[in-house]
Amino acid sequence: MSETISETVSEGTSIVDELSAGRRERSSERARTHFNNAVRAAEAWYRATGNPAALILKSEGYSQLALDAATARTRSEYWRAALKALAGGGALPSEQVAEAYAFVAVDCFQDMLSDLDLKNRQQFLRSAREKLDLALKSAPHGAAVSALLARKSSVLRYLGLTEISPETRRQRLEEAFRCATLAVNTHPADSAVLELANAEWTLARHQKTDEEYAARLRNAELHFTAAAAARDSEVAGLALARFYRLTFQPLRACEVFLRAMHDVKNLRGFLRDAHLLGEVTTQLWTSDYPKEVLDLYLPEARALLESALAAGFRTARNVVALAFVTAIAEGEDAGSLALSEICAKEGVAWDRALALASDADSSRLPEYGFALGIDQSSVWTRLGTYVSRFRKDPLLTETLYRTAVRIDSHDAIALTNLARFLIHHHGEAGRQEADRLLQKAESFADRRFTWWRAVRASLPARAKSSVTGKTSRPGKAHFENLGELCVDFERIANLEDRAQRGRELERLICELAKLTVGMGRSAYRVPREGDGESEIDGYFEHGPDRYRVECKWRELPTPPADIVLFADKLDVVGVAGVFLSMNGFTPQAIGRAHELRKDKAILLMDGDEARLVFNREINFDTVISLKRQYFNQRSEPYHRVSLEEESK
Repeated sequence: MSETISETVSEGTSIVDELSAGRRERSSERARTHFNNAVRAAEAWYRATGNPAALILKSEGYSQLALDAATARTRSEYWRAALKALAGGGALPSEQVAEAYAFVAVDCFQDMLSDLDLKNRQQFLRSAREKLDLALKSAPHGAAVSALLARKSSVLRYLGLTEISPETRRQRLEEAFRCATLAVNTHPADSAVLELANAEWTLARHQKTDEEYAARLRNAELHFTAAAAARDSEVAGLALARFYRLTFQPLRACEVFLRAMHDVKNLRGFLRDAHLLGEVTTQLWTSDYPKEVLDLYLPEARALLESALAAGFRTARNVVALAFVTAIAEGEDAGSLALSEICAKEGVAWDRALALASDADSSRLPEYGFALGIDQSSVWTRLGTYVSRFRKDPLLTETLYRTAVRIDSHDAIALTNLARFLIHHHGEAGRQEADRLLQKAESFADRRFTWWRAVRASLPARAKSSVTGKTSRPGKAHFENLGELCVDFERIANLEDRAQRGRELERLICELAKLTVGMGRSAYRVPREGDGESEIDGYFEHGPDRYRVECKWRELPTPPADIVLFADKLDVVGVAGVFLSMNGFTPQAIGRAHELRKDKAILLMDGDEARLVFNREINFDTVISLKRQYFNQRSEPYHRVSLEEESK
């Protein structure tokens, strides 16, 4: 709930203190004591004075109890109590009640661990929208209107995600974005900027073209970063970490998450979301980041997840995340020991319990001792991946993946994982089923998830789409991790056809960008003035910066003429260039790039640097960061990055 609401309450200081103490508490029992004390004190204050501000604090206490509750039913009861406390609102100015009600309604909607059905959640959001609309009619201008518009954007955003029609969903999300934009323009409070980031990011996933998606993605990241840089920005820091997690930038997600934890005031909020750090650390491992990077974050993730379980947050996502990081650090036995927390029923091994549970009603599994959240498709998918990678048990792996698809037949990630499994384990029949699953994954995936393409590319050339009848392209078009990419780099290094070697290098750079900095696009053409076209070897994004790529793998160093031709392709405002020449550059070419530096930002990269990247000795992310840093500070387009430089 908004901190500004609590700050407006002067007489409720002791209640605010109880809520703050509960959020900082590691012990679930002591935290509940603080939250219950806050609820009782707020109720007593309201009975004694009739001050409706007490109802906001009472509702906040119930909300915290809901987030801490260990059963789905109890969580739902607390959410209902929190909303009921605000249903009337007494004589408190309507904008404060409306804002508080909207906060609770959104938090309630997001809590997938309660047993409230979608109809109830939607009704709470609609009630919040009605209250916000009424409050906006009478609210004073400035900060109050901005806060109400930001809350309305949040409500519309979640209502939009429940729409069945893609067009209606898009319209609702665009309405949410307009509300958030107006909120920031009215009064650029940190909470309004954060909501604008969320609105832009949600809308980005539903854009029709890659260009529209990329543009909104850049804007969302800028807004998230601005909100996270503000004072007391724990919520924004978590939001930015989630953004990087869902745009497959695990290294940035780790860095942001741990930075947001510095001097944290809401410790229980971070413990509740500890799975986020565990999952992005696992992404580093599956993407084959160097051991030195993993060693930085594995201990942090493990310690946080163990603290989360000890603090009472025994959720399925936390348990599975801990199993992954412990298995990565110490092996499968340690991971299985952590995974035993998935089911509290004594005498039943976790793998046996999961096999039996796969045929049961997933929504009732917590009643039988399973951790909260076990009824989510994403949890079963990650369990399947754990068993596949560490237990090497194909039968159980398939059972878990099929359960994930049964729980949510629209889950593109679950569909893709099951398809990949079938391709490798079930011959021609499996490939045919995999093709059907991948068609569904393509239909249900938004633009942030494209891995189904890599799995489809692994289908044999004879496998055809039953919809288009087109034959799949043979060969590996996409890569799941840096290890596969490095193997392919070694292959193309031995190609005798120089033209083919250059084209393959363009493709690898694009795939490298997808795995490391989040956004990459292979060769494409752009129209020029008149009737001409320019061929762009590749494109990627690195934080707020955008780069077009030129690749050359010739026998001789690149001459200055090629630099000039590449500079002509950098004809879009805000787009810089990365020129990779495997055999380096002539001194004249380096000088030409230096001369162009005021108009064109061109970073030069040679074969030695590329080999360090493809051998996983240096991160591509680090190379681009250092090169841009030296270009900005010293105007050096050809700053060579070495192992010694990377370690500084």
